[in-house]
Amino acid sequence: MKKSLALCIISLGLTFHVIAQSAVNRGNQDKGLLSLTLGPSFPIGAYGSKDPNSSTSGLANIGGSADITYQHPFKKSHFGWMAGIRGNINWVNKNATLAPLEAEYSGYQWTQKNSYWSDVSALAGAYYTIPLRPRLSLSLSLELGAAKAWSPNQSIRGLRDSSGQEDLVLATVHPISAYAFTGAAGAGIRYQLCSHWALLGRINFTYLKPTFKNLRTDIFYAQDLVISGNYQLGNSGTVVDENSHWGNYTQAMDHIDLSVGIGWTL
Repeated sequence: MKKSLALCIISLGLTFHVIAQSAVNRGNQDKGLLSLTLGPSFPIGAYGSKDPNSSTSGLANIGGSADITYQHPFKKSHFGWMAGIRGNINWVNKNATLAPLEAEYSGYQWTQKNSYWSDVSALAGAYYTIPLRPRLSLSLSLELGAAKAWSPNQSIRGLRDSSGQEDLVLATVHPISAYAFTGAAGAGIRYQLCSHWALLGRINFTYLKPTFKNLRTDIFYAQDLVISGNYQLGNSGTVVDENSHWGNYTQAMDHIDLSVGIGWTL
């Protein structure tokens, strides 16, 4: 009796072990996966162009991306659906921004504060999984959605010191947000560590082209500062010019993101 009971317990243990190991080896592809990935974001095309004389150049540098996605396979299929939220940030290149000003107004010393483009998108779509090894798989995805993008908060200062008197130029481009359609195509690698945890690597191409409406630019020119080093407009002996401009601006914000992270099988 004791021997039979011991054999029964051992048999059940081996059965559960085989089932669990089988789930790991399949990569738990029949279950949902919640993932978090982080990595660099590379601006491409007009977005990453450093040509300051082109009205379409975004002058964007490499930035960062973050992605939270849930994906779930269709029953007994390599296809599945996915939905997530993705955020990106790309810094504006200072040298490219200031180059035209330095060339045309070489008598001024030009400086610029740090500024950046950014966007957050909500996406949903489908994916296809290709098993490579028992714990390793490749996935291809296509997503569509909506995005909110922000233009840079740019502040540029030009200072000229002539015969002991300082002249000041201040230019400010105020940030503004815009909503736009977005789409993404990607590929990813998944390695199942155990029954719940997985390592992920992804590459995504994102299309985004928002139009920023009523973008405001302020330009102030102050001559003969009363107190040297005090760069406030109220310190000027003469205010030569002070004006504001509004306009619409469309900017392509396409980028490629490389990211790595972890996934939790639900």
